[in-house]
Amino acid sequence: MKDYQCYLFDADGTLMDTMDLIYQCFKNTTQHYVNKVFDRATVLSYVGLPFLEQLEKLIGKQSDQKAEEILKFHKEYQLSIYQNYLKLYPYVKDTLIELKNKNKKLGVISSREHRTLDLFLKQFDIFHLFDIVLSPSDCARPKPHPDPVLLALQKLSIYPTEALFVGDAVFDLDCGKAAGVDTALVSWSHLILDELNNPPTWLLKNFHQLITLE
Repeated sequence: MKDYQCYLFDADGTLMDTMDLIYQCFKNTTQHYVNKVFDRATVLSYVGLPFLEQLEKLIGKQSDQKAEEILKFHKEYQLSIYQNYLKLYPYVKDTLIELKNKNKKLGVISSREHRTLDLFLKQFDIFHLFDIVLSPSDCARPKPHPDPVLLALQKLSIYPTEALFVGDAVFDLDCGKAAGVDTALVSWSHLILDELNNPPTWLLKNFHQLITLE
């Protein structure tokens, strides 16, 4: 059994089921600004990137002023509907509590901005379980660069060999591997394991499997 001292988690699609929320928000935003609705698979394929990078993938690069306007519009809509779509995946809270009781260091590394990231984690009463919560504003280069994981390890005084990064997107796997940590892919990800160039160390059938990885 592999016993890690630190568990780092992506948020959207890993801890929280926000896929419907993300799709509804991008559907509303792109329809409003370019009168186009993208299919769900296309939108969700960019989950894990910061918002402005997701937006650029869908509708092209915007001026700084326009991007700021779109971001504000997107955020306001998201905050108006999130309670109708937000769910925690099974076993997440109980497993986090169990890991915490084992004196493990816990962290979140997300591409979501702190305003909604912290709000959503607090919504499920799990924010206080994490020793560190990082969003793109906390480092110069967000996922898939290794910087967020390296920053978390530095602040938590953890060696890469002692840590596991759990995510649902290729950006999570690339980030973790580049930082030298083991990775775990959740089985409810949209990714197909056999098609990955960078396969994870572990595939999680459910969240509680983290307690007994072998």
